[in-house]
Amino acid sequence: MNVLAFDTGTTTGWCLFSVDEKRPIKWGKFTLEVDEKKVMKERILGTRLHQFEVQLISLMKDLIVHEGGFYFVGAEILSMQRNMKVTIYLSSLLGILSKVTEENIKIPVSFYYVTEAKKALTGKGNLEKIQVLQFLNHKYDMKLVEPEFTKTGNLRAGTGDLDIADATAIAHILFLDVQRARRLLE
Repeated sequence: MNVLAFDTGTTTGWCLFSVDEKRPIKWGKFTLEVDEKKVMKERILGTRLHQFEVQLISLMKDLIVHEGGFYFVGAEILSMQRNMKVTIYLSSLLGILSKVTEENIKIPVSFYYVTEAKKALTGKGNLEKIQVLQFLNHKYDMKLVEPEFTKTGNLRAGTGDLDIADATAIAHILFLDVQRARRLLE
């Protein structure tokens, strides 16, 4: 039995976690890219949302055919962002994720705060994303790539596998919930 989790965004990380093997078995990310010169400014959001839905359906079909599917889906619950446009964008992605999973494979999405997922995985909810990535590389030998930094010490956008690390933390807490449910049913 597998669970599937997402860290949604312009770059969306995902992780397929085996409940039976108690470890991640497949992971990756996809990026929503829009050629802003070819798309009117007002259409960029709609174009990205459509790309997200198409890539999500393609990924789920691939995992069903090649990896035996999944029975539970999890995602990071949205916390309010400083920027209202970002909040609207991320909320829209979560809406599409819920729609796709419920309409196409009849599975509702379970939502988790990333702090509770980090705590369930590492024992500490306030770890930085890079610390979670390093923990996963150590615990599961995932070989996730650390991000690059600018000269000023900021994360360079689009580098590293931080989105996969968050998705894996969410997959881990979903796995724990499935294990608890199994024990209750025994």
